[in-house]
Amino acid sequence: MIHLQVSRRTLHRATWLVLVTAVLAGLYGLGSLVSPHDGEGRPLVLSPRLRATERYRGRVTAWSDQMASIDQRLTTLLASEESADPAQLYAQSEEIQAIGEEIADLTHQVRPVTAPVAMVGLREQVQAAAAAYLETSLSTARWLSTPSETDRRQALEMLRQARALRIHMEESRWLATNSH
Repeated sequence: MIHLQVSRRTLHRATWLVLVTAVLAGLYGLGSLVSPHDGEGRPLVLSPRLRATERYRGRVTAWSDQMASIDQRLTTLLASEESADPAQLYAQSEEIQAIGEEIADLTHQVRPVTAPVAMVGLREQVQAAAAAYLETSLSTARWLSTPSETDRRQALEMLRQARALRIHMEESRWLATNSH
């Protein structure tokens, strides 16, 4: 029978080596899971510029989702029939007030945010879409307060234009690719 003698010191070093190797392998695996990846699946080095770009893309996506929600709410309001019922008029005025406040807040959020230089065009598209939805909400409020078919058609046309700006923004190459 073969007897190996291993000193405590060597055993202690081997244990530390195995432990450090296991921790490094675990950290590597965790890093691979949470790191953004390019189109071919390779991890990207998260530089400050890439981080700023990814953060801005996330904001634009959230703003786009908010604009889509506002679009749906404006569409519902503009599709409703004119009514003299005070309860319905009050509900519609409350809804347009909430929409107006939400889009005004969104417009104020969008303006001061600095975009990475490569995304200046996207920033301009976001600002244009937000401004178009703000104008559409004002036009819808005008129609609700003094209903006329002309005002309704104008609000619908403004909504169509705002929607087209939002969809064009969503089709941006910056938003079409997902590096996560």
